[in-house]
Amino acid sequence: MQENEHFGKASSWLLHSGIQRDNGAFCAWFDLGKGKNSFEYSEITGYGITSLVFLNSIKENSLLIERAKRASQWLNSHAISSEGAVLARNYMRWEQPNAKFSFEGGNCFAFDAGIVLNGLVNLYRLTKEQEMLEYALRVGNFLIEKMFENGKMHAIYNVKSGKAADSKEKWSTQPGSLYAKISVGLLGLSEMANEKKFAEVAGLLCENALALQQPNGRFVTNQGNGSTHLHPHLYSAEGLLFVGEKMGEKRFIDAAEGAVSWAFENQAENGGVNAFFSGKWNQSQRSDVLAQLLRLALALKAKGRLEGVADEKLTRLGERLLQFQHESGGFLYGKELDLKERNCVNAWCTMFALQALHWHSTGKIDFAKII
Repeated sequence: MQENEHFGKASSWLLHSGIQRDNGAFCAWFDLGKGKNSFEYSEITGYGITSLVFLNSIKENSLLIERAKRASQWLNSHAISSEGAVLARNYMRWEQPNAKFSFEGGNCFAFDAGIVLNGLVNLYRLTKEQEMLEYALRVGNFLIEKMFENGKMHAIYNVKSGKAADSKEKWSTQPGSLYAKISVGLLGLSEMANEKKFAEVAGLLCENALALQQPNGRFVTNQGNGSTHLHPHLYSAEGLLFVGEKMGEKRFIDAAEGAVSWAFENQAENGGVNAFFSGKWNQSQRSDVLAQLLRLALALKAKGRLEGVADEKLTRLGERLLQFQHESGGFLYGKELDLKERNCVNAWCTMFALQALHWHSTGKIDFAKII
């Protein structure tokens, strides 16, 4: 099967598997053991909008736009508060809610909000429908007025207490380099709304990311123990590459290239890369990380960079990524850090993978459309 056929299967799964519910929300994954979708997830609904817009850029289809609009309407009516906070997860009745992530718990994660923001900006750019810009402005203003403080982005803000709720529990609960990725949506909003304040914060988030990068290219993603999880490490590189290109800031592009080069230095024999480094490598691999690395490498190669990484490494990485594709067309998540397989077909892994496969098979790489 050619890569474009794998891409077609992944796209079909995204559209027809039910991972996007009739109400517009995207679920995080389909649990193969239970035969059910997981919770409705705001962050992944934001990725879903961007994915649908990306697919429409390949071949225009009114269904894709209708689906994206439905997703935006679910976000506005269920997940985005009146002040612009984006709540995280709406659990199904058969699930045990986690108060840290549930709508009822009241936590807004800055990263989730940034991904939702980018989805709304992409949809507004396509449709020019004013309500999309209004949704995006509400989220963008909340991010910079409530969560951005003393030059840094808080990881969590609780709408009930009205206070930041960061912790050192893991990479996703603390300020870090990954917030360079939400600069993608902030820059887009700055352009669409003609407001410089969003671009200014985007630049500061990227400057903050540089301060957390080691000379060898590695981003420290947990400042408590100095470890690196490749998922946020690559988010950092994605944001820096995007902003570097948009702002003409070579330092940001250099930093992204260094991050990607470091990851390839540690490519495993099977073509993949392991997900976690803390003095030594944890032997876990997951498809979202592989797709992120492939997209970044393709984009950098297209710009004449990453000369130290042979094309053969990208080929092996792509082949390894395809090993995660489920017979349904969606992509399996892979292993957690405890080396246990997560028995699910994952929504965001599929979104990242289908974009990576399209870029790899066609050579038509537009990093401005990064999911």
